[in-house]
Amino acid sequence: MAITYTVRYKKLGWWFWRKLRNVEADGYVFIQQAGTFNIRYFLLADKTRVEIPTQDMLFQFDKDRFNASKDNLNRETGRA
Repeated sequence: MAITYTVRYKKLGWWFWRKLRNVEADGYVFIQQAGTFNIRYFLLADKTRVEIPTQDMLFQFDKDRFNASKDNLNRETGRA
């Protein structure tokens, strides 16, 4: 079973944070076609992929993200 974590995000100027719960993995995509467009994506436990443009956005990750990243690294290098 994968470790899941919560991500909070908001656009600059928004008053309130929004949450993504049960995130299993996340990543970053850099696209350079007709201008630069950056996306942060999140893979949820129910296999949903959520993509959020990064321009003027703030992201906060909870402490479980560190543990999930560490476990994934150990599994990939055979130290699990």
